[in-house]
Amino acid sequence: MENKPNEVDELILEFDAARIVFAEEEEEEEGTIVSLKDITERNKAEEELRKYQFMVESAHDAIFFKDLKSRYIIANNRTLEAFGLSKEKVIGKNDYELMPDKKEAKKNIEDDQIVFDTGKPEEITKYMSGADGKEYWFQAIKVPQFDNNGNIIGLVGIARDITERKHIEEDLKKGQEKLLLQYKHEQLISTIASRLHTTKSFKRAMNEILDTLRLSMNIDSVSFYIFDAKKNEVILMGEETSQNISPLKKVFKKMKISEFTDELKTFLSSGQVFKSSNLAELDKKTQDFFKNRNIHSAFIMPISIGKKVIGWMFICHGHKYDWTNEIQGLLQTIADIIANSWEKDYHYRRSLLIEEKRTEAIQIAERVSHLASIGALAGGIAHEINQPLNALKITVDGMLYWEKRGHELEKDELLENLHFISKQVERIDEIIKQMRVLARQDKSQKPELLNINDVIRNAISLIKQRMTAHNIGVSLELDKNLPSIKGSATQLEQVVINLAINAVNALDMRSGEDKKINITTRFDKRKCILKITDNGPGIPPEYLNKIFFPFFTTKSKGEGMGFGLFIVKNIIRDMSGSIHARNIKSGGARFTIKLPYTS
Repeated sequence: MENKPNEVDELILEFDAARIVFAEEEEEEEGTIVSLKDITERNKAEEELRKYQFMVESAHDAIFFKDLKSRYIIANNRTLEAFGLSKEKVIGKNDYELMPDKKEAKKNIEDDQIVFDTGKPEEITKYMSGADGKEYWFQAIKVPQFDNNGNIIGLVGIARDITERKHIEEDLKKGQEKLLLQYKHEQLISTIASRLHTTKSFKRAMNEILDTLRLSMNIDSVSFYIFDAKKNEVILMGEETSQNISPLKKVFKKMKISEFTDELKTFLSSGQVFKSSNLAELDKKTQDFFKNRNIHSAFIMPISIGKKVIGWMFICHGHKYDWTNEIQGLLQTIADIIANSWEKDYHYRRSLLIEEKRTEAIQIAERVSHLASIGALAGGIAHEINQPLNALKITVDGMLYWEKRGHELEKDELLENLHFISKQVERIDEIIKQMRVLARQDKSQKPELLNINDVIRNAISLIKQRMTAHNIGVSLELDKNLPSIKGSATQLEQVVINLAINAVNALDMRSGEDKKINITTRFDKRKCILKITDNGPGIPPEYLNKIFFPFFTTKSKGEGMGFGLFIVKNIIRDMSGSIHARNIKSGGARFTIKLPYTS
């Protein structure tokens, strides 16, 4: 029945009316019951809204009016667009009747009821499915409407489409999460790279790195294996397992490649990455291989140097796991860092081994060269000892001669002979002491203050007889004001002896009698300078840059090992000095040694 305006004392009232006709059976109509409901206030509210009809219809937001049964009484065009329905199909219906998602519709009506029950506005952010099947986000406010008596007659709702803003927020959130994840990954990479860069023990660092990797990425189990090509075995080098889950069984500690399944062998031998999120794509044998070890997703990354696979990193979970591109990229970077560190560790250990062998070879060569120097001194030393021994013999024989003839020596004569004998014994003792010091060559001896001139005199005294035997003259021009230096007298003597003997050998190749060795010292520019010069044939120009190299020699096979000048250079270097060789214009070679003085 249509609404009927009735005038009562000029007051216009509006009603909802319903008529019910009743009658006895087979009788005419007996009467009518009419139900009236005053909707004056509701219609007034609707009328108020209609005054702003233009503004409501042109708004970008959805604006609507609902009665107490959550039925749409007024709905603007934006509201109708959200439903994808005409005005005739929306007005008078509630959300449950209009929306395909009944759960969503029920929630809308429950929100309306909260406004009706509390009489307070309600702000809501929610999503709904649009007519096009897409999801839309709305930010809505529902405000209760009252009549003149303060009774709630419905609500006015305004809903703004914030889908685009929501998508931007979600994109920003994802971007922030991605940046945070990237930052964490970069931190992890930096930590691992730093640890591997600073460690001297690659193997010791691996467990720390694996534990850092497990904790940072929340991995159940991560293991590192090396490949022993000689034995065709894969050997466990390090493993870390989460304590927050049932401990995973270790994949293996040592296993022959032949013990793997064919599918795994193919991946391991090819150097490809192996990954499985749930094992579903693997064959039965490979699935059993993992499941028997409580593994339900696996990622195996080869560790390669160049094209050679040297090991693998096994990352496993006891549950399904999605190996995203970001995770794969991170693990690849870590694998590259480990490979670089492995290569560095290999070269470092190899260089240590080479250095050990080189040091051992140098020590042996030094000893041999040292003994060779002593051997070269043997003739001169014998001569030096024979002189006082002969003097002793003559003196003692003379005393015995006169004793046999009954001639008793005077006290002064006897004392003179005894003093002479003592002096000759001291000379022999001094020569022996020098030989002992030279033969001992104790490198552990602490550096001492030295006078270069004294060292030169002692060294030349040991080989002077050899020089004389080879018709070689030696001249010393030593600066009396030379300051002290710090070093080993024994080693510096060896330097002088080696250079002097080399000069003797060079002069032996020269004809003529005017063979000379000149040794000078002077102080210049805070350095003590020692020069040993000969007038021999000189050094072939092509050899000048090679003579200090180990194993380089110009002597015939079997006559030298090529360590003499190499050892000389090492001794001078240990004393923070330098040595250089050159040919002089007048003929011959000159070795110049510069050593720092000690104030």
